[in-house]
Amino acid sequence: AVRPSLISFDRYPILADGSIDTAYFDTWAIIREAALTARIPAWTYIQSTGFNGHAVPTASQLAWQINTSLAYGCKGIQYFTYWTPDPARGEGYTQALITTDGQQTPLYQAARTLNTTWLQPTGRQLKPLTTETVHHANEPQPPTGTTPFTPGTHLTHTTGDPALLTLYTHPHQPNDTRHLLITNRHADKPATLRVGINTRYAAARYDPGGDRYAPVAARSGVLDVSLAPGAAALYRLSAT
Repeated sequence: AVRPSLISFDRYPILADGSIDTAYFDTWAIIREAALTARIPAWTYIQSTGFNGHAVPTASQLAWQINTSLAYGCKGIQYFTYWTPDPARGEGYTQALITTDGQQTPLYQAARTLNTTWLQPTGRQLKPLTTETVHHANEPQPPTGTTPFTPGTHLTHTTGDPALLTLYTHPHQPNDTRHLLITNRHADKPATLRVGINTRYAAARYDPGGDRYAPVAARSGVLDVSLAPGAAALYRLSAT
């Protein structure tokens, strides 16, 4: 009705009991569909503080929130909160990126590192892209509202640890070129998986430090992928 220029939402998945709110993925699926239908960008808030029922995230949990958001097509990352809220407001707020008296916390440094070494360069790659599919792979029981992995034109199979497999299209690249983001499904432990690539396509992995794509020698059309907790890797798949 109001035709906004973007859609922004918050849902904070890092819970005080050490678990992850898996309904977070259902919310992201809804937001992604709405943004695609309206042809507007989706933004989100990253949990960067503790409050009632929610924990202060670790550095890997911060990365996990960012990367799962990118996997669902997010175009704008915001932090909740930057400044630690005054305890007098209630809701049990604890340490955020900046303390109540203006000091940087360890999580500030973690966010700064993520922003400068991963999010900024990788975000420049992903910003012009559109998510085509978002699949939850290698999960016996994928979260509500999510789509389990199924083979397609570009990806043939996958084995190993749970991960999100996102294929993106680019308006100014050949129709059969895709970008692939592989995101560790877990925020607190590493992942190792194998992803089958149709042998018609050559894979190149994005290096955010060098801002370039380096060819990957996939063995028999299979990518061997190792991810740190909460981490992701970006590839470009080009027809040979």
